[in-house]
Amino acid sequence: EMLLRGGEGKTGAGTRGAPASRARREPQAWPGQTLKLVVVGTGRSYETRVREYVRAKGLDEVVLFLGQVGLKDLPHLYRAAQVFVYPSMYEGFGIPIIEAQHCFCPVITSTGSCFPEAGGPHSLYVETRDAGGPERIARALRELLGDQGLAKTIRQEGKGFVKRFDPKIVAK
Repeated sequence: EMLLRGGEGKTGAGTRGAPASRARREPQAWPGQTLKLVVVGTGRSYETRVREYVRAKGLDEVVLFLGQVGLKDLPHLYRAAQVFVYPSMYEGFGIPIIEAQHCFCPVITSTGSCFPEAGGPHSLYVETRDAGGPERIARALRELLGDQGLAKTIRQEGKGFVKRFDPKIVAK
């Protein structure tokens, strides 16, 4: 089982307290969960800092960096993930959020920007632009992973919400 983290490494949240490190430091916060954080995308110097952080904290076994993933492989990752975590601050529209929801994957993303328009009312939104961002992400993860009813609702309602972005509907 895994958490999926996407993006180009421009989150602004820095490398402080990534969710995987919270899982390692606070195992009681993830009862019954043995999750890996799968990171998709590249981030140049930011990615280098994150990789160094992961190594320094001994998280190599719980964080997997996939780099760029082909479009045909992304749906498989979204479907396999317990949640898609997208703490981005710089986004044109939020296509990865729509892709995740289309694949029945619950989304945790940042407040502001275009995210509410892309994610709708059934994504979980957290403020990530300050030092409290990583803890808010961890709290949202605990909430979602600890409540299967909530996760099911978010999956179903999210899938319904993103139907509005279907090219056939948008073209009308």
